[in-house]
Amino acid sequence: MELDPARRMAMLSEAEGYLLDQAPVLPIYLYRTSELIKPYVRGLYSTALDTHPLKYVSIDQGWRSPPAVAQR
Repeated sequence: MELDPARRMAMLSEAEGYLLDQAPVLPIYLYRTSELIKPYVRGLYSTALDTHPLKYVSIDQGWRSPPAVAQR
């Protein structure tokens, strides 16, 4: 298990290249998610399996919304 993101991406890229060299692969589906998270919610992160561990989720009590920008 590689924790360094740059090294991990390099390893995944190498594995993908090996797979493409060994067998024809045609991905027909790409999984995507969209999430709306309030700006004062802290510690909510997705994982590779699209789970959301709630152990470290909190509400930032000191958060203040930025001042409204006047529109012309």
